[in-house]
Amino acid sequence: MKKVIIFLLWMGLMTKVVSGQNVLDSVYEIVPGYPNDMHAMVVDNDTLVIMQEIYDTIQNVWTMNLLKVDTLGEILYSNMLKDSLGFSYIRSLYGNKIIKTIDSGYAYGASYSDNPACEDCIFLAKYKHSGELDFVKYYHKPDSSYTFFAVNNLLQLEDGGYFLFSFYFHDDGGQTPHLIRTDSLGNELWSRDYSAGDTSVHFSDVLSINSNRFIISTAKFKVIPVAVLEFFESYIMIMDSLGNIQEEYPQGDTSGVGAMLPTTDGGYIHTIGKNKTFSPPYDNVVGIGKLDSNFVEQWVRYTDDTGFFGIMHYSDLIKTPDGNYVACGPKGLEGINNYNSGMHIKISETGEVLWERFDNKYWNGEKTHKYYPRSLGVLSSGSIVSAGSAYFPTYGERGYLLKITPGGCVYEDTIS
Repeated sequence: MKKVIIFLLWMGLMTKVVSGQNVLDSVYEIVPGYPNDMHAMVVDNDTLVIMQEIYDTIQNVWTMNLLKVDTLGEILYSNMLKDSLGFSYIRSLYGNKIIKTIDSGYAYGASYSDNPACEDCIFLAKYKHSGELDFVKYYHKPDSSYTFFAVNNLLQLEDGGYFLFSFYFHDDGGQTPHLIRTDSLGNELWSRDYSAGDTSVHFSDVLSINSNRFIISTAKFKVIPVAVLEFFESYIMIMDSLGNIQEEYPQGDTSGVGAMLPTTDGGYIHTIGKNKTFSPPYDNVVGIGKLDSNFVEQWVRYTDDTGFFGIMHYSDLIKTPDGNYVACGPKGLEGINNYNSGMHIKISETGEVLWERFDNKYWNGEKTHKYYPRSLGVLSSGSIVSAGSAYFPTYGERGYLLKITPGGCVYEDTIS
């Protein structure tokens, strides 16, 4: 089998709990010399299934690539995603979740922006377990007067169909959330918008309670003078299988509930954000909290922001085999969207912070300007795999996979 081309990077560590010398991690680049990004990942029986953005040097276009890798770095398969015409390629924007399907395959939803015949579409791609493409379905903006249509979550239902949670931007910067219900082949059954003036909701994560009830972490726009999308009021909502919002649970003055996972006592662990300022540069902090079964906050542990001014957020959350939780995300140390540092934190169900990592990346002596952990997975050993991108001013963007021990240390002999 073909080996992954590996670039070894020195990592400068800035940790609170985890200590040690500079260590090695690995960057996986399937097309040498060109930037790429790991958009989303799921662990399937200790193999890593990744949607990756790469550059096809033959067609000279960007495309998405389904990549399956074992824990030793061996490529099991690699499959570029073409559209139905066979010559125009798909590029993903804002797609952030790949899921395992009922039939042991994989599904991924994202934006499709590079084909004039389907400008600002979104798509759903379904793969077999072997990596062979089952189908790709395209969905146009429900209102052509709005700009930019994107997917931000995906859920498979008990009948094999899907919920695609999406949104499209208004010309004035606002957004309208849009839910699409499909059958098992991706054919649209119905769709609906969710908006009520300046209280439009933004869907962040979804958990299935049963076949007819789903927990949605959402946010509503705050009524403030400055129309900036980061300013939300957090809500937990209960949705039925027809997309009706049945119950709402406001979450105080937080700026958005993100990822959610159930706890052993019927409650939920969730990531959260909180705005500190409402004028540029929009300072904020992030944390991890515990909700009881009635969605009442039990505790929140915010990331220490001493001496910090900028923005950060958690992009993913997983549960580990030892019953704890790990979250990851970017931390902006030098201004808005300039994510120099990558965050990883492990926390118990009772709120004890077990370890934290705040890492900078260096390559050929150059420090990254943007280090963005996007997606997490956990192996049966308890080791954590983190996927994302690191951008270097001279060398461009590099997709990476980072393997971390259950105790929070980077493997020097990580995937190789």
